[in-house]
Amino acid sequence: MPRDIEVLCGRELGLPAKGERLRFLLNGKGHAVRLRIAEVSRSLLKDLPDVIADLIEIAAYVYAADAAVSRGGKTDEGMGARWRRHFCLEVPVRALGLWQRPEVVTALVSMLEFLSDDQFLFRFVAHSRPHEVAGCFEFGLEQALRPDAVVMFSGGLDSYAGALEELIERGNKVALVSHHSSTKIAKVQSDLAAELRKRVGPGKILRMPVHAQLVKGTNREGSHRTRSFLFAVLGLAAADAHGLSRVHFYENGVVSLNLPPVAQVVGSRATRTTHPRTLRLMSALFTAVLDKEFDVVNPYFWRTKTEIVGRINTLGFGDQILHTRSCADVHNLTIAKPHCGRCSQCIDRRFAVLSAGLERLDPEEAYLLDLMTDARPTVQDREIALAYVRNARAFRSFTPAAFLARYGELARVVSDAGGDPTTTLLRLVDLHRRHGIAVTSVMDAALSAVIQEPIAATSLLAMYRSADVETGTSAPGQGDAATIAGPPQHTFRIDRHQKAVHVENLGILRGTDYLTFVTLAEAHLKAAGCGLMPEDYPAQPARVLLDRWKLADESTVRRRIQSLRRKLAALLGSEGSDLVENLAWHGYRLRPEQVQVFVEPAQDAK
Repeated sequence: MPRDIEVLCGRELGLPAKGERLRFLLNGKGHAVRLRIAEVSRSLLKDLPDVIADLIEIAAYVYAADAAVSRGGKTDEGMGARWRRHFCLEVPVRALGLWQRPEVVTALVSMLEFLSDDQFLFRFVAHSRPHEVAGCFEFGLEQALRPDAVVMFSGGLDSYAGALEELIERGNKVALVSHHSSTKIAKVQSDLAAELRKRVGPGKILRMPVHAQLVKGTNREGSHRTRSFLFAVLGLAAADAHGLSRVHFYENGVVSLNLPPVAQVVGSRATRTTHPRTLRLMSALFTAVLDKEFDVVNPYFWRTKTEIVGRINTLGFGDQILHTRSCADVHNLTIAKPHCGRCSQCIDRRFAVLSAGLERLDPEEAYLLDLMTDARPTVQDREIALAYVRNARAFRSFTPAAFLARYGELARVVSDAGGDPTTTLLRLVDLHRRHGIAVTSVMDAALSAVIQEPIAATSLLAMYRSADVETGTSAPGQGDAATIAGPPQHTFRIDRHQKAVHVENLGILRGTDYLTFVTLAEAHLKAAGCGLMPEDYPAQPARVLLDRWKLADESTVRRRIQSLRRKLAALLGSEGSDLVENLAWHGYRLRPEQVQVFVEPAQDAK
């Protein structure tokens, strides 16, 4: 059951803090977040509706509380118990009547719970100092500019390409809303905007940088999944102030969906910043709060990263690709090496640049690790790189039925995307097929290239070679996806509340079989959280299971394992019994490369 985390918000708490900060008590302990919104006109603040001032503060408090409570780190020995948190927030608001309306609260909670994978309970009280939101704003000089579009501008390739299309192709005046918590990223965003201003001319760009800084000791969780809510609310404020009813998140569709590259994931750890359901729920919340139609959209949902990189070059700004930033390791960036080359964002960026044939505009010297030939020092680094390529190769030839079977969550995406479900599914398959072709073409070219110097055994290219992965190119819709993706995988969802394990859509494990599976799954999930390679997943000796289950002798342990195997065989066919391995002299484990385990949230905590 998720922990109840009490968050009492309000400046009147009187906590010691320098400058303007939003203060809150987290389970009785004082914390604060400093929110600075720069380059705004005084008219925006003067006309800022109470509901938007409330939204800004609510989003800031949620973001800060999210960052202040750890989800449990990379390993999750509680099988996801620490991943999902239960926040109970008391927040002072100006428009108390609106925030007490059930449909508004429901819209807020629904959006946050999908975005964060946490649970939220709000209690709104009357704001005792309603005008203090003014302290968050710093006034700029561009008061006369009225933008035609609001673009959420991160400084990455996708948002940069989106800004270019708005400015150059559509001839719009654009407000660039940027969020940063690091001065390094702030400079990247500022420099990119300055160069845009220089080339497109004056009176076309309004830049609105936002700095959310957590006080020392507050930032204990690095996932920051609710940050995009704060980002979107600031876009809403800019749009509404200028009579607009839409904000744009530009992000390629493969990243927006963020299908898990590693099968063993606790709960739903893939981020959902621009997931279609997130944007739909944000739109519903903003519409309810403003009492008028408001949309949060992603115009790049049907594009791949390679296509977006090529678009930047086509629009005449290819030389600026080098100055955009994609790396997740923000704090270790240097001028000489602005990208680590290890994280999934760097890998995605590098493949897109190479696939677009634009490596001259983003040279390998800008990466701490070369994509193909440098050693990847940790098992997690190696698995991130290999899993990225494995997925891409599978995407290249998945049929719609195979794609939907592998990723059951796509049914939800089809519903959220709207339109004809069959057409939407076909477009999703084609989007990922194009991405797969882009990535595998780069790998195939690297395999055929003559490399003079020896390469590290743990480099992506060496691991890819040794994996003996099929390298031919299948025609769209053809080929055997199972051969390309490896052995078939089976999904198990643990429902601790009901004490049941759902085996795909085929049946349920209960009783002793449930307990046996859950015990094996604990070690399986812990190994997945450490990023171990499949061959390194540990097995549990019979004597350990004997003690764990409080049984009389090891023969009883074997009978339990056999019972689980027979049940799995009945549900999945003969291969089901092989999903529980017995490693000689080591013990029992779930087969890592064929088992996906998910843990459902505890329903009794709702």
